[in-house]
Amino acid sequence: MFLTEWNRVIERHPDTKKVRFLIDGKIVTPESHGYEDGLLTIQLTEPTLWDGNHPRQAEWDALWDKHVPASGEADTPYGEAIRALGRLQHEYYNNGFCNALQDGLVTDFYLHFIDSIHHIGYDMNGFRKWMRSQRYGHCDFDIHAARQFNAITEYILDYDSRNK
Repeated sequence: MFLTEWNRVIERHPDTKKVRFLIDGKIVTPESHGYEDGLLTIQLTEPTLWDGNHPRQAEWDALWDKHVPASGEADTPYGEAIRALGRLQHEYYNNGFCNALQDGLVTDFYLHFIDSIHHIGYDMNGFRKWMRSQRYGHCDFDIHAARQFNAITEYILDYDSRNK
């Protein structure tokens, strides 16, 4: 069923970056597709802030502009959590956590960012465990990684409404 529908979508939308599917209750977009050994292969990706295509991107950008200074730490714990997520995403997507991990442990510098998010109430233990499982040069940059960051994103975006 999925492949039949996928083929219909490809016929109607050759630019697959504009197509989105709902899988396990989450929106995913095809990053690429092709054929390998006669089988259709589909590389799926989940929209992220880092890619600039998150469904709440404009809301995030407004929070960033309001709470995060051009340099240095933010003035509030909420602003610092926003900045921390940005730093963690940058380190993962640009460097594969090569600066954040040393001998399988999170460096003190990056622990500060994890603690900043934890400080506003998000349990970062699962993220920290996932982070420590990453190996520089072997990061998958897959849907699982995007979902790690997106869960934190949603928590931070909804923080104001929970704490009024």
